Amino acid sequence: MTYGKNSPDVEKMIENPDRNIRRNLYNKAELGATAVFLAFQQSPANEMARVYIGMNVLEATHNPLLVGASIGLATLAIEGVSSLPVARSLNRNFETVEKIKSRFKRGSTERNNKATDVALALGVGTAAVVIKRHIQESDRTLEKDRRTIAKTAGAIAVFSAGIGALAGGGIEYADKVGLGDASEIAVKVLSDWRTYGVLLAGAIIYNRIRRGIEKYATRRFLNRGSGFGVRRVNDQKTIKEALKLEQKVWREEGFGELNVYEKYLPQSRIFAAFENKKCTGVVRLFSGSPELPPFISEMPFYDEELKKDLSERCQSVEIEEYGTAAVERDNRNKKIFLELCRHAYRDASERGIEKWGIIMEPERVRKMNRLLGFTFEQVGPTKIYQGEECAAHIMDFEEVRQHMSLTKPELYDWFVNQPLNTSG
Repeated sequence: MTYGKNSPDVEKMIENPDRNIRRNLYNKAELGATAVFLAFQQSPANEMARVYIGMNVLEATHNPLLVGASIGLATLAIEGVSSLPVARSLNRNFETVEKIKSRFKRGSTERNNKATDVALALGVGTAAVVIKRHIQESDRTLEKDRRTIAKTAGAIAVFSAGIGALAGGGIEYADKVGLGDASEIAVKVLSDWRTYGVLLAGAIIYNRIRRGIEKYATRRFLNRGSGFGVRRVNDQKTIKEALKLEQKVWREEGFGELNVYEKYLPQSRIFAAFENKKCTGVVRLFSGSPELPPFISEMPFYDEELKKDLSERCQSVEIEEYGTAAVERDNRNKKIFLELCRHAYRDASERGIEKWGIIMEPERVRKMNRLLGFTFEQVGPTKIYQGEECAAHIMDFEEVRQHMSLTKPELYDWFVNQPLNTSG
């Protein structure tokens, strides 16, 4: 580093006071605007603006469908436009915003819950959903926030359009067919924010009960004794035994054809579970090199730049694939699969692996994430692979450690810290 009078390093270290003041003022102004937009989404002015538009359309057209459409479009514009500054502020990493996020994140354990999001969106607004996602997810970006805004504002707009159509003339039609009273009650209930407050409270209570049950089940599961052990296998005889079990299970369950993975055998790390010297479960990790693993080579991605980056990191052995898994049917009530995952994860972490890729049905991945505290994220559309609608998913090791430690601390301690079970 040079320290001459005109050196770039000195210039970078010297702050322009005027520029710094302007930046602070701009930041405060943007935060103030964010607060205004948040307040507007909760204010009567929001409702009055949409009602005013709907009443004018009704007076001009006497068409309830056009009334609903106008209210829906107005809702989309209001929710979408007023939520964008909120997303921008959350992504600029202001110190104030980070303090708020960290304060709420201490008590936040759910990555995402659709029922809560729906109640929050309808009762509070789009911006509230964006803020909730930011608090609960460490990998939020402005692009993700924009997608959330588009989906949430669109859903609220469709819902508001339906209420507007009912209020703008649908009730009159319903009265003709004997459903007038029910329609009026429906409009009053569905347009009352307190309805969604009750739904939101119900969703929160349900989630707390569900988490309590899952915590109890996890504790019992982890305390369950086992007569098996897991280890990485290297000798040809044991590898052959493990692959034989893998083939047997895949054939019985109709998981697909294993021969498509033959070329990955030289770059596979195989972990097997044994009980009384008999192989009862097996997992294969596919290294990212020399052959790109299937989640890269066989699956489509939403973002080609991401695929390119992951491919390069596979070649530099930073990323690999959680490839195949098989557990004997009679042993699936034991924690063999989790033990295999734990051994494979510890091995990968020690070797400096930073991410795992996986090919799996999205619904199964969501269930695995919820029950085990994993953080696999879908990175591409589904396609038929091995006879099922599958997609490529990615899990970052640093993120899963943070998330699992918050959401499932007992499972995290067992998964990351407790001694491995190798006897069996």
